[in-house]
Amino acid sequence: MGAPLPLLAIVAPAGVDKYPKYLVDFGRVVAFTCMEEAYSPRNEFEVAEDENTNLCAYLFPDSPWLASYDPLRYFYSAEVVERFFHYLIFGGDNNIEVITPNVPKIRAIEQSEVLRIEHSL
Repeated sequence: MGAPLPLLAIVAPAGVDKYPKYLVDFGRVVAFTCMEEAYSPRNEFEVAEDENTNLCAYLFPDSPWLASYDPLRYFYSAEVVERFFHYLIFGGDNNIEVITPNVPKIRAIEQSEVLRIEHSL
């Protein structure tokens, strides 16, 4: 298995030109998808009901992906990973799904700023 790669996502719930936006740092991930919302393949999600209709991020604890990736826990790092999480973020343009052993770190972005990302190869 190759080394797990880090993943950052920028979420703009009020629209791409509006603030606040959020930088979601998933840390190192096992797998992720990013698909255009209107043409994404059918999925096996349950209908989520909540009083807050503005929610767009979910944890999918019964995900079939988790069962598929579970054996990887023993090879993911020097230590056995306790569990993986399946995160979903539904947007107006793109939907992402992430499999990771990490709880993401979220930072609010209140105004325009430059984001520099460096990665050593």
